[in-house]
Amino acid sequence: MDKVSQPSLDHLRMFAAVVDCGSFSAAARQMEKSQPAVSYAITAIEAQLGLTLFERGKRRPVLTPAGLAILSYARRLCQMADELAANAASLTAGLEGNLVLAIDTFFPSAALGAALENLAKAFPSVSVDLRVSSREVVLAQVMDGAAGLGVSAFDIAWPAGLEAQDFGVVQIFGVVAPGHPLAHHAGPVPTMVLRDSLQITNRAVGSADEARDISINSALIWRVNGLDAQMELLRRGIGWGYLPSHLADPEITAGRLVELTSASRQRGIQPWSLIYRAAKPPGPAARHLAQCLRDELAHQES
Repeated sequence: MDKVSQPSLDHLRMFAAVVDCGSFSAAARQMEKSQPAVSYAITAIEAQLGLTLFERGKRRPVLTPAGLAILSYARRLCQMADELAANAASLTAGLEGNLVLAIDTFFPSAALGAALENLAKAFPSVSVDLRVSSREVVLAQVMDGAAGLGVSAFDIAWPAGLEAQDFGVVQIFGVVAPGHPLAHHAGPVPTMVLRDSLQITNRAVGSADEARDISINSALIWRVNGLDAQMELLRRGIGWGYLPSHLADPEITAGRLVELTSASRQRGIQPWSLIYRAAKPPGPAARHLAQCLRDELAHQES
Protein backbone atom coordinates (compact mmCIF):
# COMPACT_ATOMS: atom_id res chain seq x y z
CA MET A 1 0.00 0.00 0.00
CA ASP A 2 1.35 3.42 -0.91
CA LYS A 3 2.34 5.69 1.94
CA VAL A 4 -0.30 8.33 2.69
CA SER A 5 1.09 11.85 2.40
CA GLN A 6 0.47 14.27 5.25
CA PRO A 7 -1.82 17.31 4.88
CA SER A 8 -0.36 20.65 5.90
CA LEU A 9 -1.49 22.42 9.07
CA ASP A 10 -2.73 25.31 6.97
CA HIS A 11 -4.99 22.98 5.00
CA LEU A 12 -6.25 21.31 8.18
CA ARG A 13 -7.09 24.72 9.65
CA MET A 14 -9.13 25.55 6.56
CA PHE A 15 -10.92 22.21 6.81
CA ALA A 16 -11.90 22.90 10.44
CA ALA A 17 -12.95 26.44 9.50
CA VAL A 18 -15.33 25.15 6.82
CA VAL A 19 -17.00 22.93 9.42
CA ASP A 20 -17.17 25.68 12.06
CA CYS A 21 -18.35 28.42 9.70
CA GLY A 22 -20.81 26.24 7.78
CA SER A 23 -19.67 27.26 4.29
CA PHE A 24 -16.57 27.57 2.14
CA SER A 25 -17.10 31.30 1.61
CA ALA A 26 -17.48 32.04 5.34
CA ALA A 27 -14.38 29.98 6.08
CA ALA A 28 -12.46 31.92 3.44
CA ARG A 29 -13.45 35.23 5.05
CA GLN A 30 -12.47 34.01 8.52
CA MET A 31 -9.13 32.64 7.33
CA GLU A 32 -8.52 35.69 5.08
CA LYS A 33 -8.10 33.38 2.10
CA SER A 34 -9.78 33.21 -1.28
CA GLN A 35 -12.62 30.71 -1.68
CA PRO A 36 -10.69 28.80 -4.37
CA ALA A 37 -7.80 28.44 -1.89
CA VAL A 38 -10.14 26.88 0.67
CA SER A 39 -11.64 24.56 -1.94
CA TYR A 40 -8.17 23.54 -3.04
CA ALA A 41 -7.18 22.78 0.56
CA ILE A 42 -10.12 20.39 0.97
CA THR A 43 -9.38 18.72 -2.38
CA ALA A 44 -5.71 18.36 -1.42
CA ILE A 45 -6.54 16.71 1.92
CA GLU A 46 -8.95 14.29 0.23
CA ALA A 47 -6.34 13.39 -2.38
CA GLN A 48 -3.57 12.96 0.19
CA LEU A 49 -5.66 10.77 2.51
CA GLY A 50 -7.70 8.99 -0.15
CA LEU A 51 -10.93 9.96 1.61
CA THR A 52 -14.00 12.07 0.90
CA LEU A 53 -14.50 14.65 3.65
CA PHE A 54 -17.81 16.23 2.59
CA GLU A 55 -20.89 14.79 0.92
CA ARG A 56 -21.24 16.02 -2.63
CA GLY A 57 -24.35 17.73 -3.96
CA LYS A 58 -25.37 19.37 -0.65
CA ARG A 59 -26.17 23.06 -0.33
CA ARG A 60 -24.02 23.31 2.80
CA PRO A 61 -20.93 21.30 3.78
CA VAL A 62 -22.01 18.00 5.36
CA LEU A 63 -19.29 15.78 6.77
CA THR A 64 -19.02 12.17 5.70
CA PRO A 65 -18.26 9.61 8.44
CA ALA A 66 -14.64 9.72 7.31
CA GLY A 67 -14.68 13.50 7.41
CA LEU A 68 -16.01 13.46 10.96
CA ALA A 69 -13.18 11.17 12.03
CA ILE A 70 -10.53 13.29 10.31
CA LEU A 71 -11.97 16.46 11.86
CA SER A 72 -11.06 15.30 15.38
CA TYR A 73 -7.47 14.68 14.26
CA ALA A 74 -7.35 18.04 12.48
CA ARG A 75 -8.49 19.88 15.61
CA ARG A 76 -5.99 18.06 17.81
CA LEU A 77 -3.06 18.70 15.45
CA CYS A 78 -3.92 22.39 15.06
CA GLN A 79 -4.36 22.85 18.80
CA MET A 80 -1.06 21.11 19.54
CA ALA A 81 0.69 23.38 17.02
CA ASP A 82 -0.90 26.45 18.64
CA GLU A 83 0.15 25.27 22.09
CA LEU A 84 3.70 24.66 20.92
CA ALA A 85 3.96 28.16 19.47
CA ALA A 86 2.28 29.75 22.50
CA ASN A 87 4.46 28.01 25.05
CA ALA A 88 7.59 28.81 23.08
CA ALA A 89 6.50 32.47 23.02
CA SER A 90 5.78 32.49 26.75
CA LEU A 91 9.27 31.17 27.47
CA THR A 92 10.82 34.14 25.69
CA ALA A 93 8.25 36.84 26.48
CA GLY A 94 9.01 37.10 30.20
CA LEU A 95 6.79 38.91 32.69
CA GLU A 96 3.50 40.43 31.54
CA GLY A 97 3.15 44.20 31.71
CA ASN A 98 -0.62 44.10 32.01
CA LEU A 99 -2.89 41.32 33.23
CA VAL A 100 -6.58 41.34 32.27
CA LEU A 101 -8.80 39.22 34.53
CA ALA A 102 -12.47 38.63 33.70
CA ILE A 103 -14.24 37.29 36.79
CA ASP A 104 -17.77 36.22 37.64
CA THR A 105 -19.89 38.65 39.63
CA PHE A 106 -20.67 35.86 42.11
CA PHE A 107 -17.02 35.03 42.88
CA PRO A 108 -16.32 35.75 46.59
CA SER A 109 -14.89 39.26 46.83
CA ALA A 110 -12.78 38.42 49.90
CA ALA A 111 -10.97 35.61 48.06
CA LEU A 112 -10.52 37.84 45.00
CA GLY A 113 -9.19 40.73 47.08
CA ALA A 114 -6.72 38.53 48.98
CA ALA A 115 -5.45 36.97 45.76
CA LEU A 116 -4.93 40.37 44.14
CA GLU A 117 -3.18 41.65 47.27
CA ASN A 118 -0.77 38.73 47.03
CA LEU A 119 -0.22 39.45 43.32
CA ALA A 120 0.53 43.13 44.02
CA LYS A 121 3.23 42.16 46.51
CA ALA A 122 4.77 39.44 44.34
CA PHE A 123 4.66 41.38 41.04
CA PRO A 124 4.54 45.11 41.86
CA SER A 125 5.38 46.13 38.27
CA VAL A 126 2.40 44.33 36.71
CA SER A 127 -0.76 46.38 36.16
CA VAL A 128 -4.17 44.69 36.49
CA ASP A 129 -7.36 45.28 34.53
CA LEU A 130 -10.17 43.64 36.55
CA ARG A 131 -13.46 43.07 34.74
CA VAL A 132 -16.34 41.81 36.87
CA SER A 133 -19.10 40.47 34.64
CA SER A 134 -21.71 37.75 34.16
CA ARG A 135 -20.45 34.31 33.16
CA GLU A 136 -21.38 34.75 29.50
CA VAL A 137 -19.36 37.95 29.26
CA VAL A 138 -16.42 36.32 31.04
CA LEU A 139 -16.40 33.53 28.46
CA ALA A 140 -16.72 35.94 25.54
CA GLN A 141 -13.86 38.15 26.78
CA VAL A 142 -11.51 35.18 27.10
CA MET A 143 -12.53 33.72 23.75
CA ASP A 144 -11.99 36.96 21.83
CA GLY A 145 -8.71 37.69 23.61
CA ALA A 146 -9.90 40.72 25.57
CA ALA A 147 -9.00 38.93 28.83
CA GLY A 148 -6.08 36.62 29.46
CA LEU A 149 -7.75 34.82 32.35
CA GLY A 150 -11.38 34.15 33.19
CA VAL A 151 -13.02 32.78 36.33
CA SER A 152 -16.66 31.74 36.49
CA ALA A 153 -19.06 28.87 37.16
CA PHE A 154 -19.93 27.39 33.77
CA ASP A 155 -22.21 24.54 32.75
CA ILE A 156 -21.32 24.37 29.06
CA ALA A 157 -19.18 22.23 26.80
CA TRP A 158 -15.87 24.06 26.41
CA PRO A 159 -15.39 25.70 23.01
CA ALA A 160 -12.47 24.58 20.87
CA GLY A 161 -9.23 26.33 21.72
CA LEU A 162 -10.08 26.88 25.38
CA GLU A 163 -8.32 25.37 28.38
CA ALA A 164 -10.20 25.04 31.67
CA GLN A 165 -9.25 24.06 35.21
CA ASP A 166 -11.87 23.53 37.93
CA PHE A 167 -11.24 24.62 41.50
CA GLY A 168 -13.69 24.91 44.40
CA VAL A 169 -17.45 25.11 44.05
CA VAL A 170 -20.22 27.67 44.27
CA GLN A 171 -23.70 26.93 45.63
CA ILE A 172 -26.49 29.06 44.19
CA PHE A 173 -30.13 29.15 45.26
CA GLY A 174 -33.19 31.36 45.03
CA VAL A 175 -33.98 34.00 47.64
CA VAL A 176 -36.78 36.43 48.26
CA ALA A 177 -37.73 39.03 50.88
CA PRO A 178 -39.77 37.74 53.86
CA GLY A 179 -42.71 39.94 52.86
CA HIS A 180 -42.84 38.76 49.25
CA PRO A 181 -45.82 36.52 48.32
CA LEU A 182 -43.45 33.73 47.21
CA ALA A 183 -42.06 33.52 50.74
CA HIS A 184 -45.49 32.45 51.99
CA HIS A 185 -46.27 29.93 49.29
CA ALA A 186 -47.47 26.63 50.71
CA GLY A 187 -44.95 23.97 49.72
CA PRO A 188 -42.35 24.13 46.95
CA VAL A 189 -43.04 26.92 44.47
CA PRO A 190 -44.04 25.45 41.07
CA THR A 191 -42.16 26.52 37.97
CA MET A 192 -45.30 28.13 36.53
CA VAL A 193 -45.58 30.38 39.58
CA LEU A 194 -41.94 31.44 39.24
CA ARG A 195 -42.53 32.31 35.60
CA ASP A 196 -45.29 34.71 36.62
CA SER A 197 -43.16 36.42 39.29
CA LEU A 198 -40.63 39.18 38.66
CA GLN A 199 -37.05 37.86 38.70
CA ILE A 200 -34.12 40.15 39.42
CA THR A 201 -30.94 38.86 37.80
CA ASN A 202 -27.41 40.17 37.99
CA ARG A 203 -26.72 40.74 34.35
CA ALA A 204 -26.50 43.71 32.05
CA VAL A 205 -29.11 44.09 29.34
CA GLY A 206 -27.84 42.81 26.00
CA SER A 207 -25.34 40.33 27.40
CA ALA A 208 -24.27 37.55 25.08
CA ASP A 209 -26.25 34.32 24.82
CA GLU A 210 -29.25 35.57 26.80
CA ALA A 211 -31.44 32.80 25.41
CA ARG A 212 -29.09 30.13 26.78
CA ASP A 213 -29.06 31.37 30.37
CA ILE A 214 -30.71 28.56 32.32
CA SER A 215 -30.85 30.75 35.43
CA ILE A 216 -33.65 32.76 33.87
CA ASN A 217 -36.96 31.28 34.99
CA SER A 218 -39.38 34.20 34.78
CA ALA A 219 -41.23 35.79 31.91
CA LEU A 220 -40.74 39.18 33.61
CA ILE A 221 -37.10 40.05 34.28
CA TRP A 222 -35.21 43.00 35.69
CA ARG A 223 -31.51 42.93 34.83
CA VAL A 224 -29.05 44.85 36.98
CA ASN A 225 -25.31 45.15 36.49
CA GLY A 226 -24.06 44.84 40.05
CA LEU A 227 -24.58 42.75 43.17
CA ASP A 228 -25.30 45.71 45.45
CA ALA A 229 -28.21 46.84 43.29
CA GLN A 230 -29.56 43.30 42.93
CA MET A 231 -29.46 42.63 46.66
CA GLU A 232 -31.08 45.98 47.50
CA LEU A 233 -33.99 45.25 45.15
CA LEU A 234 -34.35 41.75 46.59
CA ARG A 235 -34.41 43.08 50.17
CA ARG A 236 -37.17 45.51 49.20
CA GLY A 237 -39.34 42.63 47.97
CA ILE A 238 -39.53 43.83 44.38
CA GLY A 239 -38.80 40.36 43.05
CA TRP A 240 -36.92 37.12 43.64
CA GLY A 241 -33.50 36.05 42.40
CA TYR A 242 -30.50 33.74 42.64
CA LEU A 243 -27.55 34.44 44.93
CA PRO A 244 -24.44 32.45 45.86
CA SER A 245 -24.50 30.96 49.34
CA HIS A 246 -21.68 33.14 50.69
CA LEU A 247 -23.87 36.20 50.03
CA ALA A 248 -27.29 34.71 50.67
CA ASP A 249 -26.57 33.01 54.02
CA PRO A 250 -25.73 36.23 55.94
CA GLU A 251 -28.83 37.91 54.53
CA ILE A 252 -30.96 34.96 55.61
CA THR A 253 -29.40 34.91 59.08
CA ALA A 254 -30.11 38.64 59.45
CA GLY A 255 -33.73 38.10 58.40
CA ARG A 256 -33.52 40.33 55.35
CA LEU A 257 -34.06 37.45 52.90
CA VAL A 258 -35.41 33.90 53.02
CA GLU A 259 -34.52 30.91 50.90
CA LEU A 260 -36.96 30.30 48.09
CA THR A 261 -38.16 26.70 48.18
CA SER A 262 -38.72 25.94 44.51
CA ALA A 263 -39.95 22.72 42.94
CA SER A 264 -36.72 22.46 40.90
CA ARG A 265 -33.10 23.68 40.88
CA GLN A 266 -32.77 23.84 44.63
CA ARG A 267 -29.27 24.77 45.78
CA GLY A 268 -27.44 24.03 42.57
CA ILE A 269 -23.72 23.36 42.96
CA GLN A 270 -21.24 24.16 40.19
CA PRO A 271 -17.43 24.21 40.09
CA TRP A 272 -15.52 27.42 39.62
CA SER A 273 -13.47 27.21 36.44
CA LEU A 274 -10.32 29.07 35.49
CA ILE A 275 -10.21 29.49 31.71
CA TYR A 276 -7.72 30.78 29.16
CA ARG A 277 -7.00 30.35 25.47
CA ALA A 278 -4.77 27.40 24.67
CA ALA A 279 -3.01 29.54 22.06
CA LYS A 280 -2.08 32.09 24.74
CA PRO A 281 -1.31 30.37 28.06
CA PRO A 282 -0.88 32.43 31.25
CA GLY A 283 2.45 34.13 31.89
CA PRO A 284 4.27 34.20 35.25
CA ALA A 285 2.01 36.79 36.89
CA ALA A 286 -1.18 35.20 35.60
CA ARG A 287 -0.06 31.76 36.79
CA HIS A 288 0.71 33.23 40.20
CA LEU A 289 -2.70 34.90 40.38
CA ALA A 290 -4.46 31.69 39.32
CA GLN A 291 -2.77 29.79 42.14
CA CYS A 292 -3.62 32.55 44.63
CA LEU A 293 -7.28 32.38 43.61
CA ARG A 294 -7.28 28.61 44.18
CA ASP A 295 -5.54 28.93 47.55
CA GLU A 296 -7.76 31.74 48.83
CA LEU A 297 -10.97 29.99 47.80
CA ALA A 298 -9.83 26.76 49.44
CA HIS A 299 -8.94 28.70 52.61
CA GLN A 300 -12.38 30.32 52.74
CA GLU A 301 -14.16 27.02 52.14
CA SER A 302 -12.22 25.20 54.89
